[in-house]
Amino acid sequence: MSKVACFRVLLRAGFFKKLPYKMSIFDSEILFEPTEQSGQSFSVRADRVKKIFLYRTSHDELEIQTEDGRILAYFESSEIADQVAFVLKTVFNEKFTVFSL
Repeated sequence: MSKVACFRVLLRAGFFKKLPYKMSIFDSEILFEPTEQSGQSFSVRADRVKKIFLYRTSHDELEIQTEDGRILAYFESSEIADQVAFVLKTVFNEKFTVFSL
């Protein structure tokens, strides 16, 4: 398993709550690690990912759909969203889609 990239994101943890995480993208999984004590590490294996959507709006949102549910993440800037889009397209190819809203 080789690491492709790592980014800071905010994960949706409730309707109004977002927690800071580090999202590491590997060729076989996506690992989420909290940057503060208020969360738990978890990962999603690439073979469990159904679809990944990047919604380009004023607040870029990443949606990862898995067999078990979905993960919503937000970025600090559109530049980071651009970098994430490039990496996800490279790793997940046909499972990754960008929507400009």
